[in-house]
Amino acid sequence: MRVAIDIQVVAEGNRSGLFSCLRSTIQELRLLTDDQVWMFAELTANFSQRDAATVSAAMGGIPLRLVRRPQRFYRVWRRASLWNRADIVLHNLHATLPPATHAANAFLVPDVIPLAVDYGVPNLAASYRPFYDTAVRHGDVILMFTEHAKLDFLERVGGSPELIRVVPLAASPEFHPVPDKESLQMALAPLGLDGAPYVLMVATVEVRKNHAVLLRAFERMLMRDPALPHRLVLVGGKWIGHEAVFELIRELRLTDRVTYLGFCESLASVYAGADAFVFPSLYEGFGLPVLEAMASGVPVLAADATSLPEVVGDAGVLFDPHDVEQLSIVLQRLLSDRMYHDDLAQRGLERAAGYSWRRTAEQYVHAFEFGIRRFKARAH
Repeated sequence: MRVAIDIQVVAEGNRSGLFSCLRSTIQELRLLTDDQVWMFAELTANFSQRDAATVSAAMGGIPLRLVRRPQRFYRVWRRASLWNRADIVLHNLHATLPPATHAANAFLVPDVIPLAVDYGVPNLAASYRPFYDTAVRHGDVILMFTEHAKLDFLERVGGSPELIRVVPLAASPEFHPVPDKESLQMALAPLGLDGAPYVLMVATVEVRKNHAVLLRAFERMLMRDPALPHRLVLVGGKWIGHEAVFELIRELRLTDRVTYLGFCESLASVYAGADAFVFPSLYEGFGLPVLEAMASGVPVLAADATSLPEVVGDAGVLFDPHDVEQLSIVLQRLLSDRMYHDDLAQRGLERAAGYSWRRTAEQYVHAFEFGIRRFKARAH
């Protein structure tokens, strides 16, 4: 099976969960397709051959084929293009390849967050809508991460439920417990995390991730129990609404208790060193950081919202993402009760072990086979 993948989203610098998903899935797909995975991105003024080499290295060394969209003879170019020689083309968010005419089309739709969350940015939802609509019109198969995401897509966009395949994500092998505390502390020292214990949140700093509830719960917990030595560590880039988060840190007088690392290359160590992981996000298509924390042996508290209960199951504590007091109480218990802490950590490890990128890639292959059969049936 020859699989062509539009990775424009990676070429444009995305290093979020979607990047991790593509990188891990592509490596497994190479093994399952006898190395018949082709990657494409559009050559633009902001993306050069040198950039392509960097992306290729990040994605495991697969050559990245750069596409130049012609000014004339567009239809001829589209029919004759190399990706039409694949058996199936996988289109991702921010894809620039047009739907294939001589191959099946698969669309990876992580979520419909731009349609579900009001960021207060004019035309934001409209800029994502064409990708969703194209998936419905041209997709021989659509891949999504959770049942919740599937149902929300059908409600907000439409389409046929028979064409959607739910393929969950997994935590990469780099996320695992580190029993050697001395080596872990050495890894954390350059980040300033080798001293006090800490609570961790990994998420882009933006409106949807709901940092405010965690900050207020953390502050309330410290008011009740000032002897707790824990810091709060925030990892993630900045996006819409991040200013309010840092203003709240100052307002709550938590500046000395909160460490912001931004985008972190040592993420596996940061997970492994945490005493607890909290994820209060209001909307997720999956919630990969929750699974990464579990795989790292860190007990998880997550919002009882959208896809997160589906991922967490009974291996973590779900809380109302608007209830500061509830989160404060549960977090304090987790940090104070070692038996409770260790039980949650063990349950999380067992839950995370049920996911793997190989299993994910196998489900991709099954979905691709379905899409190819559907394309051939339509072609005849």
